[in-house]
Amino acid sequence: MGITGDFGGLDEAIGRVTASAQIPRRAVGAIASELSAVIRESFDGARTPDGTPWRRLRDGRGRPLVRSGRLRATAIRPVFFGLSLRVQLTPYGGWQNDGTANIPSRAFLPEVPLAPEVEARFVRAVREKSS
Repeated sequence: MGITGDFGGLDEAIGRVTASAQIPRRAVGAIASELSAVIRESFDGARTPDGTPWRRLRDGRGRPLVRSGRLRATAIRPVFFGLSLRVQLTPYGGWQNDGTANIPSRAFLPEVPLAPEVEARFVRAVREKSS
């Protein structure tokens, strides 16, 4: 048994639902791009996302967290899990970001709650992607 009729209105409704379902995905994509930029800037400027300079290396030479580039390379590629993001770090990435008894914190990931300037960047990115 088949159902017949004019399904033009149904097709339009399905189109609207499908389009609105893409809005959260675009928002998460915009945040992912901006998060990558924030992390990249932290590494480039040797400072936390809120602008606090990282502690210098003990010998005072070179820049922290740049020896192989592996940590930076993994940190700037957020991974999507549905409508959420995760930053997959190297095994030592958490120690470098958070610090330990022997390793000073050199945070490159934004802290929650977000610093106002970091939050404003994310909001601006979502608005630009949504318009």
